[in-house]
Amino acid sequence: MTTEEDIREEERHRHFDTRLWRRILVHARPYRRQMIGLGVSGQLVAGVDVLLPRVTGLTIDTAVAEGAGPTLLRHALEYVGLVAFMSVMIWWFIVLAGQLATGFAYDLRESGFRKLQELSFSFYDRRPVGWLMARLTSDCERVSSILPWFTLDIVWGVALIAGVILSMFLLNAQLALYAVTILPPLAVVSVFFQRKLLKSQREVRKTNSLITAGFNEAIMGVRTSKALVREEENLSDFQNLSTAMYGHSVRNSLQAAVYLPIIITLGSAAVGLSLWQGGVRLGDGMTYGMLVTFMQYAGFLYMPIQELA
Repeated sequence: MTTEEDIREEERHRHFDTRLWRRILVHARPYRRQMIGLGVSGQLVAGVDVLLPRVTGLTIDTAVAEGAGPTLLRHALEYVGLVAFMSVMIWWFIVLAGQLATGFAYDLRESGFRKLQELSFSFYDRRPVGWLMARLTSDCERVSSILPWFTLDIVWGVALIAGVILSMFLLNAQLALYAVTILPPLAVVSVFFQRKLLKSQREVRKTNSLITAGFNEAIMGVRTSKALVREEENLSDFQNLSTAMYGHSVRNSLQAAVYLPIIITLGSAAVGLSLWQGGVRLGDGMTYGMLVTFMQYAGFLYMPIQELA
């Protein structure tokens, strides 16, 4: 049974390995059009996200000041149009992300399999077949799923944060300062948990590779195990791997379960600050529509930070 001591994987302590990603992104060159499309759709969706609260606020102010009329109908049609446009953009980036993830995974697996055919016999003496299977299946799938959604999240997140902060300051600079006070604690909490989640997820991936290797060795070597009466030893080794996998998975899930409520609480605090200070200023240059707009903008601040983390 393969143990962690049998497979000396290279540990990467750097947060971002540019050399490694350059090798990976070579396979993304045929899908430049999809990556550009994801970036454009991310910016457009972020723009709609910024505009929707403003249109909502204008609709409320128009309803309070004028009641039902042509202006209110125009704002309602603007809102419906923005929602329809966002729906099309979401459909577009889902199609592009699917094309990029599927094609990238195919090319990555094909390249990896071709490389395996060129390696020496000594390489296979040091690497179990199950471990190699994990590299070419689940790990390739994970990398291929990260690439499109990372591209979308980074563009959408940065554009949304910049647009929301700019819009708040254009509406009311004093109230905007109250709302953005949650950004520093949001950033600190996100960086802290991002490191914890990354470490535990790496342990999950590594242990999963060892388990796959153990499955393969146990099945391929079942005759040898029975001949040498090693059933109990093999079972004990596999139970140790399963226990380690369970521990790493529970730790990763617990960290994610703690992180999300903290982020939501901080986002709710920003909404509460906007409601409190905006309510105090009602009638003094602050309208009901502007107050609702600020509350929605404050709620938007935590979402892109959570996705980027």
